Amino acid sequence: MEKVLDPRFQRLDIFKAQINGPTEKLDQLPTFEVFVLLREAGIYQHEGIVHAPDREMAFLFAKEQFSRRQTCAGIWTIETPNIFVSPYSENKVSIYDAVQASAETGNEPYKIFHMLKRGKQHKYAGKVHANSPEHALQVAKAALDVSKPVLNAWVARESDFFETSEEDKEIWNTLPEKTFREAIDYKGQAKIDAFLAENNKTS
Repeated sequence: MEKVLDPRFQRLDIFKAQINGPTEKLDQLPTFEVFVLLREAGIYQHEGIVHAPDREMAFLFAKEQFSRRQTCAGIWTIETPNIFVSPYSENKVSIYDAVQASAETGNEPYKIFHMLKRGKQHKYAGKVHANSPEHALQVAKAALDVSKPVLNAWVARESDFFETSEEDKEIWNTLPEKTFREAIDYKGQAKIDAFLAENNKTS
């Protein structure tokens, strides 16, 4: 180790001690992908990631991060390594062009997410039953709407997700519209103008 010139470190003699064996790697908590449903009639869309020790804590962190300033009707979280990512295609070329469609399904439910435009988020396209992520893409080509070019697809086992259950949906009832979250929704200037106008009438 290089010599440290700071006298405070020199007085402590902390660099004279020998470290036996490998040191434990210090790193961040695992990353979890977050998919958000803005409204009941909408579609789950990827919104970002959170760092958490497990998927339950990831759900709580995601709720705080992604439902504060917008409406929310549901959240899915999944650990990043559990998502199979297809190759990326060029514009107007679908990844399904290189996939052989299969009508033969499997036993494991998989969620499929499509990215239709570069720079846009992946959106939930549907669920299929397959034996592997690669097989899930083959089944998806036959079962889902792939009429538009799909530039990239994410595939993950349904069992790997932590999802909002029917019983949990009441947690979103306290924030139906979230108009109080955005400063513009206070319409403060309009209220000030109305107040001044009223005072001018009485003066």
